[in-house]
Amino acid sequence: MMVFRAASEADRRYYLNAGEKAKEYRRLSYELDELAHDIEHYLDETGQIKPQHLTLMFEALILARYLILLDQWETDILYENLMMNLVYPRKNGWPVDLAA
Repeated sequence: MMVFRAASEADRRYYLNAGEKAKEYRRLSYELDELAHDIEHYLDETGQIKPQHLTLMFEALILARYLILLDQWETDILYENLMMNLVYPRKNGWPVDLAA
């Protein structure tokens, strides 16, 4: 599920960016999505990752972690900014009567 979530986040970032950065996010999205859909090919009969695929899975999980953390970090910043504007309106921001 973590790899699926990371593929979705990479796909979302494709639409938020342009140029080479967007292409890289698109590539990551496709690769992570393909890996998540074919996960049974990377597992042995006991459900453990096959030794020849350990590095691939390790790298995919690290990438997934960073994409998910990036999303959480940006969400936290947006939330804090929204709360700041609602509780402490700025003079050049929203009118005081719209805040809190």
